[in-house]
Amino acid sequence: MANLTLPLRNIGSAGVNTDRLPVQLEQPQWSGCNNVRFESGAVIRAPHFRKIGTASAGSPNFVFGSAYPSGGSEFLIGLSDGRVIRGQARGRNAEPWIETDLTPLEWSPHVFEAQPTTACELQGRIYWNRPDRGLWSMRKGDQGFTAVDGWDRETTCRAVRRLGDQIIALNVTQGGQTIPAMVKWSDLVPFEAAKLDFGTATTNSAGDNILGSLTGQIVDGAELGVRMFVYSNRQVYAMTPQPTNFIFDFEERFRDRGVISQNCIGVANNQHMVFGPDNIWCHDGTTVLWTTNDSVQRGIYDHLVREAAHRFYVLHLPARREMMFCFVSTHPDCKFPIGREYTPNDLGDYPGCNRAAVFNYGNGLWSFSDLPYNTGGAVVQPSTGVRWEQLAGKTWNDLRAEKTTWLDFRDRNPEIAVMVSPVRAYTPPAVTRAEATDDTFAMRRRAR
Repeated sequence: MANLTLPLRNIGSAGVNTDRLPVQLEQPQWSGCNNVRFESGAVIRAPHFRKIGTASAGSPNFVFGSAYPSGGSEFLIGLSDGRVIRGQARGRNAEPWIETDLTPLEWSPHVFEAQPTTACELQGRIYWNRPDRGLWSMRKGDQGFTAVDGWDRETTCRAVRRLGDQIIALNVTQGGQTIPAMVKWSDLVPFEAAKLDFGTATTNSAGDNILGSLTGQIVDGAELGVRMFVYSNRQVYAMTPQPTNFIFDFEERFRDRGVISQNCIGVANNQHMVFGPDNIWCHDGTTVLWTTNDSVQRGIYDHLVREAAHRFYVLHLPARREMMFCFVSTHPDCKFPIGREYTPNDLGDYPGCNRAAVFNYGNGLWSFSDLPYNTGGAVVQPSTGVRWEQLAGKTWNDLRAEKTTWLDFRDRNPEIAVMVSPVRAYTPPAVTRAEATDDTFAMRRRAR
């Protein structure tokens, strides 16, 4: 029998490759993995989940993180019936969280699941869009959203984004007519201004443009430097500011590439990492830098549920230098099964993303993780820290004797990834297995 040498050092230095046959992999590549990360040549357990709160009513389908100018942050949660709530974990001992309803009083809740919610922040205000209604906005930290003054309430758009000091509306319906190739932008937005000017005039910078050569419809857009890139499923346009009366120049930049749904573009290192309909790909505005072909393409797209694409999202974890591409999957390794088969009219028992392909752009390695039916994520500082009632019974002398200062009561809670799920009745497994597999020799490495 031939001698077989199994390496123990640097076994995590090459990550996972699901596209090649196991016998074709170069050591020390792995043919599969779940709930692990490949770092410093090792295979380690991925971060795990813990519960921080439960929405009192409704099904969360979107979350948006916003940083306060004075420090700290908050997360706003969109519900499937159109309401918006502010969630805030309380204290440091897993106490009941604080929930504030931010929905305009005139809103009549009703469920709309056909397209995702989008949001952005600009000049001290948060802009919130659901494709079946007009734009809402709220000053950061305020107690409620209102309809945007200056935006026709009968006008809707598929996504709202920002570029410089202007609000950009993509794929617009106005006057009862849907114009899927329209880009509409506001005049320059002053700080904390409640009113936007979308009226086209020679005295302002507002306007609109229809991308006449677009063969499909606009799905989403994202900033990259001073430009915005406007995505359909199969084309990408660069939207560049111009010092002329035309305000913006539009140029087709990529063809046969696009984005699969809203909220599926990650921005890092001055690059866009895009969850596309055929593969995940990355560009710097000029050149395609990499794709998932010949790495994890089959591990993602062979089991991806396209009917649930409006649930997909991308989450950037800057501290870990990771981009998470979250999706619904029928992969046999998923520990959170989708239940009934997805169809266009039935989203199964557990509507939400159950798998993530995770790209570490620091070392260029891929891995996979289970997700407990998430529909959105944001990186925020979720806790309010120490509260006044937690100091009950203490005097100033007590605090002085403890050598305590105001600085000691600052919120030390780090920023973390907060994800939301619409599933209430499902109890997730207490432990999800973390392992990397090499099917060449049926070898498994479990991470502790």
